[in-house]
Amino acid sequence: MIQEASITGLLNTILIIILVYYVLKYAAKFFGPMLFKYAVNKVEKKVADQYKQQQTQTQTQYNQNTTSENKKPSTDGLGEYVDYEEVED
Repeated sequence: MIQEASITGLLNTILIIILVYYVLKYAAKFFGPMLFKYAVNKVEKKVADQYKQQQTQTQTQYNQNTTSENKKPSTDGLGEYVDYEEVED
């Protein structure tokens, strides 16, 4: 069965499209700043966590280096360092 398009159906469709456009436009104005603020806060928290983790790792490495420097054997009893040159025959 073939259906014919009517003027009222066309106007209804255009009216619905315009209505949906303005509802979405208003919703974007209302919810847009809230969504943006939420996204910025989430990224800020992620960056702060990464910074804190990096600082912890750096502090741990510093502590390990300090400890290993304290445990190195003393070279005082080994004698004097003598610089020499090789003699070619």
